[in-house]
Amino acid sequence: MGSLVTMGRQLINDSDLRTEGLQKLLCASLLGEALAQRELGCLQLWVGQTPEEKAQGIYWLRQAVKQNDTEAMYCLSDALHKGQGTPANPQEAIQLLELGNSLGNSDCQIALGAALMNGVLVKKDCERGHQLFQIAALQGSTWAHYQLGKSYDAGSGVEKNGQKAFECFLVAAKGGHDLAMYCVGMHYLLGIGALENKAAAVTWLKKAADQGHAAAMHSLAIMLANGDGVKSNPKQAKIWFEKAAELDYSASLRKLALIYFEGTSVEEDQEKARQLMARAASLGDEHALEWIDMNLPQKPDWLLNLMQPNQGAAND
Repeated sequence: MGSLVTMGRQLINDSDLRTEGLQKLLCASLLGEALAQRELGCLQLWVGQTPEEKAQGIYWLRQAVKQNDTEAMYCLSDALHKGQGTPANPQEAIQLLELGNSLGNSDCQIALGAALMNGVLVKKDCERGHQLFQIAALQGSTWAHYQLGKSYDAGSGVEKNGQKAFECFLVAAKGGHDLAMYCVGMHYLLGIGALENKAAAVTWLKKAADQGHAAAMHSLAIMLANGDGVKSNPKQAKIWFEKAAELDYSASLRKLALIYFEGTSVEEDQEKARQLMARAASLGDEHALEWIDMNLPQKPDWLLNLMQPNQGAAND
């Protein structure tokens, strides 16, 4: 049966052979192979085009769960949480995570820990959430190390400790976790939990930016614009501001607007500056709203509504 699963997994990666691959996974699933049931279930659930196919995915995940496949427990819990392919069932979702945790699955431990940290689907218990992150981290999970770093950073369920947070983020960053790369870069930049090291900050922020992390792109652009830890390079800074702006990172939209407004390293373009600033404002950026209030006397109704009290906070 193992060969059927292997062949099926290989074939489904080729769009022309996907049907044949699904047939092989179905055959192995009917023969009771838990791995095939989980693979088939996930494919039908997340790639299936019809409600019937998604419901069939839930069926096969349940079959795999009956055989104590812990990864199937995690996937089924996620589906039950989101109501994907089945009516949402928060209670069963947590029960599956608890079962997966008891069987040592790190993904279940992390998801359960995150739920406990945030009080989602379950009563908030930061201390237990932190403990679950620790257990999962012992299994080598980069996701767990990142979550553990966050709990140390915020003092959630444990005494706040910048050094331990940095150490956890560094492990996750070296494992390729882009959010952790950003955190490592910022800890080096600000000297939190580690000695201030601008060169290292640039290195890690660039790694995160290359993986599409908008906040890292913005921070890297700021350093390039100011010559902070790296040679000043306004043109390269503009490129990174543009990349983050394409991801609707409001602070970068605002900075890019000012670049065009002031004609910094580009030809001055007042209209483009207003458009970019308006986009940042539409995302709730308070500084952009203040700029528009000062520079644009005529404001559309949608912008006036945004400028009312209790508007959403902008990113830094």
